[in-house]
Amino acid sequence: MRTLFSIHAGAEHFWPLEPVARTLVQAGHEDAICAPRSTQAAVEACGLTFFEAGLDWPALINCFTGQPLLPLPPFGPAWAHCVFAELTPHYMIPDLLAVANQWRPELIIRDATEYAGAIAAEYLGLPHASVVVDAFSAIDSPEWESITGNRMMVADALAQHR
Repeated sequence: MRTLFSIHAGAEHFWPLEPVARTLVQAGHEDAICAPRSTQAAVEACGLTFFEAGLDWPALINCFTGQPLLPLPPFGPAWAHCVFAELTPHYMIPDLLAVANQWRPELIIRDATEYAGAIAAEYLGLPHASVVVDAFSAIDSPEWESITGNRMMVADALAQHR
């Protein structure tokens, strides 16, 4: 089976999913990781296939000493919503679809707050799974408005991407 992983920018988003990818490879499956460029070195150091996809927003934010290229609200719920539900999927979805059309995965696995993988899988008619990589990503309660894993917080943005 071919599995395409859809991951946020940065090695810190890859490392929690690496054991899942490694286990699939050891079971005889073929994996590829789709992520922004800042994730490439960590992926390739593990001997996995890497496809560049999406906006490398941490690199863009960190490379400007003055006004950042991306206008983001201050850290908090609005920031998380803007980055994880609006900006990241906007740039990642077209790249994921292009890679999937060429590489032909049978399953997409994503970080629980990486929504482009879910939307691309739905569009392609593929099964997908999410892996919770921190203690808060899976909380799905109206009281947890700052948690990007909360589907109630991101539903409108995802509907627009669809």
